[in-house]
Amino acid sequence: HAGTRQFSTSSECERDFPPSKITGFQRVMVIKALRPDRLHTAMQVFASEMIRVPSLSPPPMSISELYEVLGTEAKQPILLITTPGSDPSKELEEFALGKVGRDRYASCAMGGGQQEA
Repeated sequence: HAGTRQFSTSSECERDFPPSKITGFQRVMVIKALRPDRLHTAMQVFASEMIRVPSLSPPPMSISELYEVLGTEAKQPILLITTPGSDPSKELEEFALGKVGRDRYASCAMGGGQQEA
């Protein structure tokens, strides 16, 4: 079958999956069994499909850009998830002090060794 042959030789088999009625999770399991070399990427594709985002690695965004995107009436808290060695706290503090002042700004770091606040 042409679709199966393309899947087995494709460098992006997770995107060239033969048409079928299986779920995204089942597709990941098939790739795990038949193409374990593509499992990591298949899991990324599955995760981005499940949470309905185009990529799990969005481009970097500054705090001021985030503020512009969310708007001035945003009422939800923001959770910043960073990679090891990255620390946006200084940028966030400077931005917040300029917008709301020291008396209305509070931060809580939840990194390693800081579980007790």
